[in-house]
Amino acid sequence: MGLMIAWKVCEVMYKHILNLILRLNLKRIQEVHGKRDVAELTQIDR
Repeated sequence: MGLMIAWKVCEVMYKHILNLILRLNLKRIQEVHGKRDVAELTQIDR
């Protein structure tokens, strides 16, 4: 029984960490796209 509980805890933590990593990666991608869009707009304005 204890082994099953430990397994479930590991499974939940793994999913939580994976979700956090995916959100951080998405945030970085959005930041890069935002900076690129601003750079493109700046070049268009010139």
